[in-house]
Amino acid sequence: MLPDFFSLKQKLSQRFMRQLREEIDRHAPLSGQMKTYVMPEGDSFSFQTVDGEIEKQEFKAMFQRIEVPADLPPEDMRVKLREKFGEMTEKVAHRLEAALFDKVREATDKTGLAFNARGKPFHPSMMLDMLEKMDVDFDRLGNPLLPTMVVHPDMMRAIAPRIAEWESDPELQKRRSAVIAKKREEWLDREAHRKLVG
Repeated sequence: MLPDFFSLKQKLSQRFMRQLREEIDRHAPLSGQMKTYVMPEGDSFSFQTVDGEIEKQEFKAMFQRIEVPADLPPEDMRVKLREKFGEMTEKVAHRLEAALFDKVREATDKTGLAFNARGKPFHPSMMLDMLEKMDVDFDRLGNPLLPTMVVHPDMMRAIAPRIAEWESDPELQKRRSAVIAKKREEWLDREAHRKLVG
């Protein structure tokens, strides 16, 4: 009987999983910023929404097959495996980001926070309109913890030349300050009335 190098296999597996996660995060920067938790067993999970409802969901499998010819010389095999590993992580990352955006779209539609510009070109006032609908938290220094804005590269190219103009627009800055001040008051009110668990 051949020996089973359990600890070596475990270390190699951990190293592979770490490299896999790092590469996926590199290709999926948005989902890579999110905290993840390992659940060693089960096929579903539950969570409590901000409204106090308990939601249960099943895990979704995400996999990508890798195929390399078995008759390659060792060095060619290493090169091919690296190439296929890169392709795999890129495809998985793309699916992860797509699933994240689908989930955000589903949540915003469900909560009424979806915003449709109806074909109008982007303007910062649209962001302020969205902010007014949302709960905004603040850090210890009173700075708003604003949501991450994800913009398509084509849209970014279109709006980049106008950012400086918008940032120096007194009316936009006045409205932004008013929205942030209102959100700070709402946050202070939420914090003051928050129920302590225990």
